[in-house]
Amino acid sequence: MKEKKYLKVTTTFLEYADALAFVNAMINLKLVVDGQINEIFSIFEFEGNLHQRKEFSLSMKTEINLQKEVEIYIKKNHPYKVAEIVFSQFVTSKDYGKWIESYVKTPFEKE
Repeated sequence: MKEKKYLKVTTTFLEYADALAFVNAMINLKLVVDGQINEIFSIFEFEGNLHQRKEFSLSMKTEINLQKEVEIYIKKNHPYKVAEIVFSQFVTSKDYGKWIESYVKTPFEKE
């Protein structure tokens, strides 16, 4: 039997409060089941300039079939002009997977 895969989505924020508000909104909308916020140091090029600064990485988990909705929500609501949106598929324990499934909505589900 094939193992069911889930989705981890990662994005970054300049401010901790923004990351916290963002993950709370996504949980309330049932787009993700949880989130972890970690302080990181980022080095990147954007619009011809090299940037080096503290940021906050937000990782969230959801079902694979919600990838499109999650991406649309992040693009529409993220404070960055070009938000980092990284999707990674993962396999987990049956119990953890059932917990994810029990919380997140199905794609385009009416509330």
